[in-house]
Formats: sequence, structure tokens, C-alpha cells
Amino acid sequence: MKYQSICGALIALGLSLPSSADVLVVDQLDTQHCRLVAENTCESKKSKESKALAKCTQWHKNTAKDQQANTVVMEKATESERRRPNFDGSWKTITERSYVARYFDCPNELVQAASTEAATNKPVPAANRSITERLRLLKELREKSLITEAEYTAKKAEILESL
Repeated sequence: MKYQSICGALIALGLSLPSSADVLVVDQLDTQHCRLVAENTCESKKSKESKALAKCTQWHKNTAKDQQANTVVMEKATESERRRPNFDGSWKTITERSYVARYFDCPNELVQAASTEAATNKPVPAANRSITERLRLLKELREKSLITEAEYTAKKAEILESL
């Protein structure tokens, strides 16, 4: 679920649309009229999930282009952690993320329709969200350690002031 929301955000920001290649990255697609070209897994040890996803998305686009595919369907994301010792005797946690994708060769009309849908799928601006939804999102960011406690407190106060 978390992966789909990140992928949706990347699509809405236009980050999944290729700059020079004709490869579209989506998280779901009606593949009935498409030909499966390949399935691959990208692995990343990037510490931030967004960087790992961006790296693997670009890798999948390049690999799909090399294999004559015009559409990448991102399917599964898995995450595992392992610990390794440091020279000073402490331990470091290494997070490894894997992103599975299938590459398709689809008719141009289908790719254009999916591309148009992805471009119009803009995220809802924070100002247009309900206060409850904004507070819930803020709490999720804090729980995932994406923001500090001080940032959480300041933003929560700002949201509550807007009542």
C-alpha cells in the first residue's frame, strides 16, 4: 500500500514519465492487449525509500527500453533489513529494497491513454484536504521518522490554527 502511494505520487509529479525514451511506468495496467516482454527485479541499498524507488524506476525504464518494451508495470516492493558490524564494534542496519516489474509492449493508443491518465492524476493539494486528513498524514510522517518531533509539533499547531 505504501509503495502504491509513493508510485502514485511519482506519477502525479511526472517523475515516472520518461524524458527521452518512450517508456511509461505505471503501477497498474490492463495488459489484455499487450505482449509480456520480460520481468525483472531491481535491488537497492539506498537508505531512503524515495531514493531507492527513483533509482529502481529509472533502472526498470532503461532495461525495458533495451528490451523493446514501451510500458513498465511496477508490481511488488519488498524490504529486508540485516545488520553488519562496524570497525568500532557497533552495528549498522542495512535496508535492502527490491522492486519487481513486468515489461510490456503495448499498442500506442493504450500507452497514450495510460500516459494521459497518469498526467491528470494530480495529488490533492494540502490546502484542499480536510483538517482530519492533514493531521492523519502528519502523524504518519512522524511515525515513519520522515519528520522530527519538533517539525510535527510546529506543523500540527499551524494546522490547528487554521480552524
